[in-house]
Amino acid sequence: MENCNTNCTEACSLTFSPHLHSLSIYLYELACCQCDQFELFCAEERYSYTEFYRGAYARLCNPAQFSEICGETEEILPLSNNPALYANMTGTMKFKKEDDEFCPFLKKFDGSRNYDEWFNSIYPAKTCPPSSFGLSRSDYDSSFWTISSILPSSCLNLQIAYLAIFAFLALLITFANVLVILVLSRDNFYHNSYGIYKMNLAIADLMVGLIVLPCLIGLRFHVMFNVKLPWREYGQVPNSADYFDQRTLDVLGFFNVFSLCISILTLTFSSFDRYLAVRFPMKYKNSETGVKILTVVFISIVWILGILFAITPWLKDGMRYVLGPSQLVIGVIPGADEDFPLTDIWTEIFYAAIIVAPLLVVWIVNSATIWEIIGDDCFAFFRTLFCCEGRFCKTRAPRESRRPSAFGHVSKKHQKQSFEIRIAKTFLSMTAAFTLSLLPMGVVNLWFFLNPDSTNPNSLHFNPRLSAAREFFDLLGNFC
Repeated sequence: MENCNTNCTEACSLTFSPHLHSLSIYLYELACCQCDQFELFCAEERYSYTEFYRGAYARLCNPAQFSEICGETEEILPLSNNPALYANMTGTMKFKKEDDEFCPFLKKFDGSRNYDEWFNSIYPAKTCPPSSFGLSRSDYDSSFWTISSILPSSCLNLQIAYLAIFAFLALLITFANVLVILVLSRDNFYHNSYGIYKMNLAIADLMVGLIVLPCLIGLRFHVMFNVKLPWREYGQVPNSADYFDQRTLDVLGFFNVFSLCISILTLTFSSFDRYLAVRFPMKYKNSETGVKILTVVFISIVWILGILFAITPWLKDGMRYVLGPSQLVIGVIPGADEDFPLTDIWTEIFYAAIIVAPLLVVWIVNSATIWEIIGDDCFAFFRTLFCCEGRFCKTRAPRESRRPSAFGHVSKKHQKQSFEIRIAKTFLSMTAAFTLSLLPMGVVNLWFFLNPDSTNPNSLHFNPRLSAAREFFDLLGNFC
């Protein structure tokens, strides 16, 4: 088409990406260059999952319908000089009257590349679906536009509520773990290996409440309200540096992964400690110095491995810390210039090394410990574990422990092994709680690994509902 100031060969061969391109510019250039895919692209309305994109489709694919909803609109040259372009556009677009709040901004598009659009795909709630927004350069320069400026009010209120809930959790976690540390340090009963491991867990959790959550809340608040949306040229790759300094993410990522590693590895080595106490009770009880040395070695290994895992993304090429899908959890993904989370084999190995493998070891060792305690009478153990009172619980006496207590308890026939049962309950509950808390995060990563296209806005198979469901699990993982 004459007077079409664009490279038509490039425009017709370009694949649209919400993170890279303005839909309005893309549609205009397809129409202007009379590309073969223009009619099909309009008919499919593949990206009509946001109100603004529905308006952009109507503006460029069905100007008559757009004018009915938004009122008289200035025609875009040279498209208005070619009525045949819309001869086959007989279908009704998905743009509705309730989407008319975007009309003033859609009208400002004049066909030039002096226009930019922002696409936000990750807000984990039904009231916060993927959203998009567009501005002309003059409107962009006239005001301080932030993420909070372009979010629907219901979505913005929900994000503020999330921040308030996480602030409350940070206070609760800090207060609870300070109390735990005070109790463990003052009570002589816990001045042993068991108490040291519990102290280590409390320190790791305290790190989350004092450092990780407050900093992440502050960072997200800063990004939402204090950072102006970056203006990008058409096709320019977005970069996380537009919103925050990478060094900030590196520090937050370090403490997040470090605290996670400390918790998981502490559970792992404490399971080994408990197994040794049950498997070799007399040696364990009589080797007080040896147990202390072993505990110091285990704790040292925990902290060294935690530091090594936490600094790995700093040192390995192709990995870096970025904000996760809900912008509340720091994750590790391959280095890339785009913000949408990516993955590769090294990322999977990293997560397996710090989460999956230690948890499997914990379950195996705890199972072996329970076996040493209860022998082959599993029914009696679980009956005692979950049923402390009642007629049924009193009808049968639990079997004797296969091992006497490491703390000097001598078992007798038909005598309850209360101490071993309490320890088994403690380790089972701690391991189960920790596993369940990581389960939503595991679902998110497994989901992305098995079916990344369903939550990738650039994919032909992107499904907003599945994306919202995935982000719900991610948010649930953050709360856990």
